[in-house]
Amino acid sequence: MPAYMLGSKKPRIHPTAVLAPNSTIIGDVVIGQRTSIWPGAVIRGDYGYIRVGSDCSIQDNVVVHCSAEDPTIIGDGVTVAHSAVVHACRVGDECLIGVGAIIFDGASIGKHSILGVGSTVLGGARIPPRSVAVGAPAKIIRRATDKDVRLIKESYRAYVEMGRRYAKSDTYKKPIVLGG
Repeated sequence: MPAYMLGSKKPRIHPTAVLAPNSTIIGDVVIGQRTSIWPGAVIRGDYGYIRVGSDCSIQDNVVVHCSAEDPTIIGDGVTVAHSAVVHACRVGDECLIGVGAIIFDGASIGKHSILGVGSTVLGGARIPPRSVAVGAPAKIIRRATDKDVRLIKESYRAYVEMGRRYAKSDTYKKPIVLGG
């Protein structure tokens, strides 16, 4: 398992969570049930602590970090898409964080919100619940619709199912040898 202690700080990972063997989890980190951590993701709870809720998807090459002043709290049912950076901030339940997005120290994203591809939420900024925000710096362009909320739920549920498929198939336990 790609989880490591840092001094007395030990990750706590629910047994139903699915971790890619080349993901990295260090220090004071809690990972909730049915959450999937995909290849290349790094979750580093060294300065402070990190909490990732249930039914989340922390996708390929995502970086989750904290500071001594601000923990990182990711709610339940959150999709953090490829190569996003979630740093010392709070993300509410059932949010979708777009590919390459950045959320910085002290910022918060409210429940049922969408942060667009490549968007940047500056330190201390607040994105209210049910918002769609895009740009750098991120600006709210509209309220999230019921359809948006359904899409957020479909996204995290699809990744819960994908995690189950990986766990059931032992994909990460049986690497293949190419060219042999």
